Amino acid sequence: MSRLVTIRRKAGALAAGAPPEEPDNALARIAKYVPAEVLAFFTIWTQAAATSANDKVVLWAAVGGGVLGALFTIFYFGKFFPNVPPEARKAHMWVSTLAFIVYAYTIAGSAIPEVYFKPGIALGATALVTLISSVVVPTQK
Repeated sequence: MSRLVTIRRKAGALAAGAPPEEPDNALARIAKYVPAEVLAFFTIWTQAAATSANDKVVLWAAVGGGVLGALFTIFYFGKFFPNVPPEARKAHMWVSTLAFIVYAYTIAGSAIPEVYFKPGIALGATALVTLISSVVVPTQK
């Protein structure tokens, strides 16, 4: 199974002799769009920040880690997959970055002060980004 979402190819766009790729189903797309590598970094970063007794340090560390994680998600999918179709990379750069931001907010909820974290917003945003991840299928131009 490829790390990136399989693109939808136009009829006749398959290379000669190449076997057709099975399109990803909605669950596979959700799993592939989640930037697990970057979320692992952010989770460790946030838990380290949470050890501080100062709420402002925790908040700014979480915000800083979130910004770094969002930038790294764009960089990761833009640079580390040179042999995949550009449509797949572009879809991941947008959907995975959005997913990272939402999941980072949800993860940071365990560390940041309650005044900045609203569980209802985290729930709604997570549901929305999961829906987006399930329906976005990159298509060959």
